[in-house]
Amino acid sequence: YLNIGRQDSNRRVSGAQGAINASYEFKNNFGLIGEISSQSEDFEQPKGTYALGSVTYKVNKRLRLDTGMRFGLTSASPRVGFFAGFTTGVGKPFKH
Repeated sequence: YLNIGRQDSNRRVSGAQGAINASYEFKNNFGLIGEISSQSEDFEQPKGTYALGSVTYKVNKRLRLDTGMRFGLTSASPRVGFFAGFTTGVGKPFKH
């Protein structure tokens, strides 16, 4: 459930979002991610349904690089988008 403040007034808008994904990491530190997501309201991202595909590379225990594409599956969503980024661990919450 989303409760979003509107930029053009002091009113709010309600909506929903959801996603399901699958991922696999190969023995050579590369990985693949696939995702289907949908959202009904958001001022940052256009509403719609998307399919996402990503390739990841695990640099070390705390750093992972990723890049991929997102494809719009509905008429309200943009046709294609590209992304690249990284994920890092910043702490050690559990001792092993």
